[in-house]
Amino acid sequence: MEQNFFNHYADEQILFRHSLVVNPPKDVYKPHSHNICELLLFKRGDVKYITRGRQYQLKEDDLVFSRPLEIHDIQPTPGVPYERYNILFDEKTLPFDIWSKFPENLDIISFRNVHSVLSLFEKMDYYRKRLDGAELKLVLTALVQEIFVNIMMEMKSAKTENDYVQTNDIICRAISYIEENLTTLSGIEEVAAALFITKSHLHHLFIRHMGITPKKYILTKRLALAHREISAGGKPTEVYRFCGFTDYSAFYRAYRSHFGKSPSDKSGNTTIISDGFTYPVMKGSMDS
Repeated sequence: MEQNFFNHYADEQILFRHSLVVNPPKDVYKPHSHNICELLLFKRGDVKYITRGRQYQLKEDDLVFSRPLEIHDIQPTPGVPYERYNILFDEKTLPFDIWSKFPENLDIISFRNVHSVLSLFEKMDYYRKRLDGAELKLVLTALVQEIFVNIMMEMKSAKTENDYVQTNDIICRAISYIEENLTTLSGIEEVAAALFITKSHLHHLFIRHMGITPKKYILTKRLALAHREISAGGKPTEVYRFCGFTDYSAFYRAYRSHFGKSPSDKSGNTTIISDGFTYPVMKGSMDS
């Protein structure tokens, strides 16, 4: 994948990246979730964004919100340069409950020509090139907070009713059922029965519209939840049951395969999970 990373920074609580994928190949991004929050500012390209059974065609200066554990997919058109900013951050970075400030179903806000918001992403570029270590972390944390303050100030004038295509009504109902019963689900048979369809039909719809099997969807959500609980201090031997797993050895294997380390590993080098990949997170990282 031919790409240029203009800027990159990562520590235990924030990942900032301004990137350009010059020639994105097909299926470069996979359906994935994050254990923390994400803001994605779309700058250019021909990109579809899919979440919760909704498909959006992104436009310049669309700001995309991804809540923790929310599975989403990014589909750039092969060969069309794709530029974006993305910031992943722990909710503790903000001194207020972030999601209580926004409508529950809000995925995207258009900030085209809203300089008070867009300029703050450009400031991150500026400081990333000039600062290092603790100073850079302090400034980036402050900028994330300032971005959200400005988002809340500008929401009334910004376009929040973005057009989307519902991928499939059954998929939307299946996702809602999974979200509501994630930790108690007995399996995809339960989801299919709740929707009065066959297991094979549900499997086919997920592959077609979500690019992922329903079993993998549920597993990914549960693993992300487990990772979050363990990062917050939970014991793996207790967390696995809370997250819906019935066998610790199966949980252990799935966790290790997904995150690249055991549930009890406290090394802290896989705090941020993005775009289906685990990024090494090192305090004060200055990788370009």
